[in-house]
Amino acid sequence: MNNVKRMFLFGLIAMLIVWSVVELTAVTAETVCFEDYRWGQTLADTKNQLKNKNKNFNSMESSLFYEDKIFGEPCNVILVFTPKSKLLAAIDVSWDTTSVGSGLKTLLTKKYGEPIQSNQFIEKYYWLKFDSDSTPLILDYSFIKTSLNYYGEKYWKKYEQETQKITEKEINRF
Repeated sequence: MNNVKRMFLFGLIAMLIVWSVVELTAVTAETVCFEDYRWGQTLADTKNQLKNKNKNFNSMESSLFYEDKIFGEPCNVILVFTPKSKLLAAIDVSWDTTSVGSGLKTLLTKKYGEPIQSNQFIEKYYWLKFDSDSTPLILDYSFIKTSLNYYGEKYWKKYEQETQKITEKEINRF
């Protein structure tokens, strides 16, 4: 596949990852609220959104945690926000089983094209930079768990910058 096609496919991932989860939920008749998130969404807006969907969640500094069910299996969802400005920067979903991994890979490959697999003996796949909003998407079901991680590039960079400033400030305190 040439680079133009690959960039086009990857350029759709921020929008299409949402539809992947929606498709997964359609298969299992379960509901999740990934379809409503957007990179840079505020922590306060996200809390209200989860409350409106009757999701029980916990918060810890700049993250929200809740349980859901996708592909018929319970999972944990972590929404990561920038530490100071409180903007959505990453979404991590994990299952305590590998049974959902191959189904997710099939669906994601169908949506975004062939992923990169750095080791043929490990079920870990990468869909790399695809647009200015998101990079990368990582699916790992190589051991006893499955994890799906993706990041809003602009906001993940902001997360790293804010974290670094906080760390430097703490170091300089001593």
